[in-house]
Amino acid sequence: MRRTTIGTAVMVAVCVLGLGACGSKSDSATPAGSTGGASAPAAAAGGDGVKWADQVCGSLVSLATLEGKAPKVDEAADPKQNKTEIAKYLVDASTTLGSGSSTLKGAGKAPAPEGDDVVKKLVSFLDDTKKALDTAKADVDSADPANPEQFTKAMTEAVTAMQKVGNGPSFGDLKSKTLDDVTSKAPNCKKISG
Repeated sequence: MRRTTIGTAVMVAVCVLGLGACGSKSDSATPAGSTGGASAPAAAAGGDGVKWADQVCGSLVSLATLEGKAPKVDEAADPKQNKTEIAKYLVDASTTLGSGSSTLKGAGKAPAPEGDDVVKKLVSFLDDTKKALDTAKADVDSADPANPEQFTKAMTEAVTAMQKVGNGPSFGDLKSKTLDDVTSKAPNCKKISG
């Protein structure tokens, strides 16, 4: 039962972050020397905007790998084995979220104003979720399988932290032709949406 919950949480994260962030975002870098205005969307839809969108979407592609790493938790199995599986996943997920956050922070300025807001929200979400996973990992590490109450509490909190991965911000209401154009051309955005 826990395996399904964890896998579902990861899949939701990929859908919410991947499709929401890249499919309707307005995140791309404005080319140097651009003054904005009418020329900004045309320039952003070019190489720099596509590179920006590819970097933003690329930061989220790795989230898809988390599903394949979801722990195989069996409530009837040895608690030590479950502890090991969950601890490994928490480390992997934390590392993935940290890497995604770093990549997003390096994406540069978006070609449309709302794109910068999307990146800020995503970075905040990834950083906050990483912190929750790191806290859960410390709790799991200190949990003693011989103490059922403490162990169950730590495992429950770990699953709750893992489910936060699936509660990312939604960007379905963002509409930007510029962002739609650049994300439709970026290879990493195609991986997420297609």
